[in-house]
Amino acid sequence: MPRFLLPLIPFAFLLAIDLYAYQGFRTALPHRAWHIAYWVLSLVIYGLFVYGMMNDFRTWQFQGKAYISGAFIIAFVFKFIFVWFVVADDFLRLGKLVFRWRQNPTPTGAGEPIARSEFLTRLGLAIASIPLSALLWGAVRNPYNYQISRVTLSIPDLPDALIGTTIAQISDIHTGSFTAKTPLCVPCR
Repeated sequence: MPRFLLPLIPFAFLLAIDLYAYQGFRTALPHRAWHIAYWVLSLVIYGLFVYGMMNDFRTWQFQGKAYISGAFIIAFVFKFIFVWFVVADDFLRLGKLVFRWRQNPTPTGAGEPIARSEFLTRLGLAIASIPLSALLWGAVRNPYNYQISRVTLSIPDLPDALIGTTIAQISDIHTGSFTAKTPLCVPCR
C-alpha cells in the first residue's frame, strides 16, 4: 500500500462514523437548517484537518493549531458517543423486523407519543452533549484560568535569615497545546 494512502484509512473511518451519526442527527432534529449546520461544521473541521496534514501540522507556530485539533477532537468525541445510541436504535429496528413486533398505536398518556427511534436519538444527543459541553468549557474558558493562593506559614525553628522570605510554588499548569506566553506572565507580576 502506498504510504500517502495510510492517513486515508482513519479518515475514511471517521467519515463513516460521521455519516452514521448524521442519520441519527437527522432523526432527532428534522429541520433542514440543523442538517446544513451539521455538514458545514463537519466540512470545516475536515477541511482544517486535511489542511493540517498537507502542510505539516507539527511545525505550525501559531495558536490556531490548538483550536483546530481541539475542535476536531471535541466534534468526534460527541459523534462517537452519539453513534452508540444510533446503533441501539438500529438494533431495535432490526429486532422489530426479525420478530415482526407491532407497536400499540394508542397513546397511553396525554399528549402526542414520541417514536422510540426519535427518543433514542434525542437521548443520545443529550448525553453526548455532556462531554461536549465539558470539553468546550475547558478549551474556551479554562486554559489560562490561573489562581493565586497566598498562604502564610508559621514554621517553628526557622532560621532568622529566612524569616519574611516569599516562596512561590507553581503546579498543575495543564496548558497542553495552549502555549501563549502572555497569560503565563500575568500571575507572576
